[in-house]
Amino acid sequence: MNIRPLAKKIIDLTTVAFDVGVYRNPIGNFSLLPLADGRWLCYMRRFQYYIDGQRNFYWSSPHLMLKEPHKHLFIIFDKDFNFIEKIENTSSTYHHEPDFDSEIPYLEDGRFVKWGDELFLNSATFYQHQRHYVKFGMEI
Repeated sequence: MNIRPLAKKIIDLTTVAFDVGVYRNPIGNFSLLPLADGRWLCYMRRFQYYIDGQRNFYWSSPHLMLKEPHKHLFIIFDKDFNFIEKIENTSSTYHHEPDFDSEIPYLEDGRFVKWGDELFLNSATFYQHQRHYVKFGMEI
């Protein structure tokens, strides 16, 4: 379903990748949360692949592999969605580190949830081993 014609305003965030220092990997699947001062808190993840728009195939290459796929992007925008700053992610985004024999899990499509005065990031988590999914779960 294409809802683009219904949009009253479309904001091009293409330059955000350069603002946060991501030069090779696509970023996206963002979640936005309005802050009390009118700014926006944004979550985005970096991808280790891109999708061929013609045939919808997932493609990757060694130069897209992330050294730290468990660190995601947190960004502050002003009220008009202009980039203000990247919040450094100094530790793993995961609440629980993997406790069994698998490769690094993948945090998929996180969404902000505000509950009372607390902020949570809710996400599906996929654990892979030798390119096969072995465990699925939720991280909050």
